[in-house]
Amino acid sequence: MGERTYKPRRERRGTDHSRGSEMLAAKISRRKWSLGTAATHVGCLKAQMSKWLLGDGRPGLEWAIALRDKFGIPVDAWMVASSPEESGVTLDSVPPPSTGTHG
Repeated sequence: MGERTYKPRRERRGTDHSRGSEMLAAKISRRKWSLGTAATHVGCLKAQMSKWLLGDGRPGLEWAIALRDKFGIPVDAWMVASSPEESGVTLDSVPPPSTGTHG
């Protein structure tokens, strides 16, 4: 039996959820690919692909370029946050920045 097509297992999105995350999920879903199949086509690990999709991290420049080349996702889409309604992230759910001093 083959791999399932991609469908996120959790509702909440990470603090790095972006338009790139949304576009990537749509492209994978439209092609009816599994997470593993998508990762193989890009040349990354399944865990990396999962982080980008769920907003637990954003791809670095080299990976953003690879995702652009494979799926047509603009590199700057990873820098544009998705709306709180789409991502499940609100200002109340994001911890305040550290105020420590560098010495």
